[in-house]
Amino acid sequence: MTSNQDQGAGQSPTSDDEHSADSLRLETARKIALESLEEDHRALELDAKLAFGAAVSLVR
Repeated sequence: MTSNQDQGAGQSPTSDDEHSADSLRLETARKIALESLEEDHRALELDAKLAFGAAVSLVR
């Protein structure tokens, strides 16, 4: 039983390291996705301003 406990103890840090690495990768991916969404939002706002700005100037 001691050998099983030793094996379990030996696997735990590896599992924790993998979990930490996965968490870091997920956090990095989340930040990249958020930055991309923010850039898309800014681009859409600019497109809307340009499109509606031109339409408003035609109405005047």
